Amino acid sequence: MSDFGRDELLRLIAAGESADGMDLAGANLVETDLSGVSLRGCNLRGANFYRAVLDNADFSDAILDECDFYKADLENAKLVNSSLIRAHFKDSDLQGADLSQADLTNANLEWASMKRAKLVCVKLERGNLYQANLKGADLTGANVRGASFENANLKDASLCGCDGQVSNFHRAKLTDANFSSAKLDGINLRYAKVKGSSFEGVSGLTKEQIEYAQAGGAKGL
Repeated sequence: MSDFGRDELLRLIAAGESADGMDLAGANLVETDLSGVSLRGCNLRGANFYRAVLDNADFSDAILDECDFYKADLENAKLVNSSLIRAHFKDSDLQGADLSQADLTNANLEWASMKRAKLVCVKLERGNLYQANLKGADLTGANVRGASFENANLKDASLCGCDGQVSNFHRAKLTDANFSSAKLDGINLRYAKVKGSSFEGVSGLTKEQIEYAQAGGAKGL
């Protein structure tokens, strides 16, 4: 139904009708301009959004499992409470996007631009955020167990109260980040830049990790 799904969606949009709740599973939406369009509650499982223009679009409560958002523009998009299990966001633009309470389990966010993104209470277990830019992002209360933030930029990010157990911050930029009250058992902080970051009330750090963080200019330890 890939081409039909795209044609039907564009017909509805052109007619000014609602596309909310549509079944668009597997739709081919490559390079499609859906800027500002509401697709709340849609089933878009496995859809292809390669290089699609999706800024300010609303995907709240949508099923987006295994979708391909490679190089898509999702700036300021809403993906609140959406299901994005195993979704592919490599090189995508998610600046200012709201993914609060979304399920991004096993999602690929390599090289994604997520500056100022809202990821409150998001589920990011085993997610791949290698080299992602999360400067100023809000991950308060997020579940990032087993996620990889290797070489990622988390400067000024908030990870207050997050579950970061066995997550990987190898060579990550954590300058001025806030980890207050986070669970950090088994994490990898090797070569991470922690100057100015807050670890007040965290649990799970080893003596060696505490000494490393203190030597690097972290606070609250």
